Amino acid sequence: LGAFSVGTSFRAHRYASFTLHAEVPVSGTRVTPMTTIDVPDRSHVRITPGLAGAGVEVPFTNPESFVQPRLGASIGAAWVNATKTAGTLKDNFGSPQSTAEVGKTIAAPAGWVSAAFSFQVAGPFRVVAEGLFGATAGAINISNQGVPIAKWGLPLGAAGVRAELMLP
Repeated sequence: LGAFSVGTSFRAHRYASFTLHAEVPVSGTRVTPMTTIDVPDRSHVRITPGLAGAGVEVPFTNPESFVQPRLGASIGAAWVNATKTAGTLKDNFGSPQSTAEVGKTIAAPAGWVSAAFSFQVAGPFRVVAEGLFGATAGAINISNQGVPIAKWGLPLGAAGVRAELMLP
């Protein structure tokens, strides 16, 4: 899975910030059924999960430090876009019939905590390594023609490296 991580932080105090964060999916992954039951039309499901929310972040050193560890907590929404590929079924006479490609997005409220290390590269430019861990209010269940394919959101997590520009 791949995502484009977007975030902004508004410093309310030297050691507290309000944050906006989004993990926007850029690619998905094909998932296999959670069971040995075959899907009647032999189609597959591709999922692309994402999340967005707002929260607070606490840096443990001042913004000019070479290394700035941070902890945060956020609430928002998580979603999964599931797309079923086209498949083929046999009708009552044994003739193949195509099934259409279908997509659906399912969302749920979510909360997560995050930890990050921001490293100063040059002037206001920094590199950040971040991880987050949380859960949705309920599992997002994905099925294909009644066959369970995947559950997402209990728990959820993300890790990444990003560039950061720290403005005064």
